[in-house]
Amino acid sequence: MPTYASEFIHAPSVGNDEACRALLDPVTERIVQFYKQKLIEGYDVMVLHDDEECERQMVEDDWKRVVQPVFPILYVRAQPFPGEDVLHPDVERYLVTEGFVLVR
Repeated sequence: MPTYASEFIHAPSVGNDEACRALLDPVTERIVQFYKQKLIEGYDVMVLHDDEECERQMVEDDWKRVVQPVFPILYVRAQPFPGEDVLHPDVERYLVTEGFVLVR
């Protein structure tokens, strides 16, 4: 059975390009730390600017309920290791504490 990535959108910065870009590097640095600690198998952190980018990058259309669609958005995809059904609790706790909303 495949293990699916968890997808998150940073809710407080939706629609604010300056806020999305200001958070991009610090969030990426923290996610890279999780990766180096082997808490996740893979990741993506990016700013998405329109419907087409969301359709290409995101697995589900659930993002529409979060952004309705207002852009840009700060998006994180974190991949648990094979056989793990959920994201490591430290990773999810960090993202939720920082204002990210689980999309899938």
